Amino acid sequence: MIRVDQQTGAYEIATRFWALGQFARFVRPGAVRIGTSGGSGMQMAAFKNKDGSYAVVMIASGSAGDVTLNLPADFTMGEAGVWASDATKKLEKIASTVSGQSVKATVPGSSVTTFWIKPGTAAAPAVQAPVAAG
Repeated sequence: MIRVDQQTGAYEIATRFWALGQFARFVRPGAVRIGTSGGSGMQMAAFKNKDGSYAVVMIASGSAGDVTLNLPADFTMGEAGVWASDATKKLEKIASTVSGQSVKATVPGSSVTTFWIKPGTAAAPAVQAPVAAG
């Protein structure tokens, strides 16, 4: 994956190194693979990590396109980000939008892209003390 010229010390990193990085960085030891649906024109694998975060790795073989990842209704959204690797990007964070239970990004064509979503903390419901009449 990394080729080093023994004479000059120059090196070249293969594109597949960055594709492997999509899994190595976001799918943590002990993660469980979970089901997905949708995603025409690409292959994907989704994982739930032990810390409750989700990593969805997508391989897009066609042209760029908008992807919206919808999370379960009982999931409390925390931090989220999208990283892409293609001919010009090397595991780089790309623009994404978080709205409600969804994360949206434009996935580059011929890329490996990872949506990573960390759970947030649910706000405790407000409790009102009874008012004493008196």
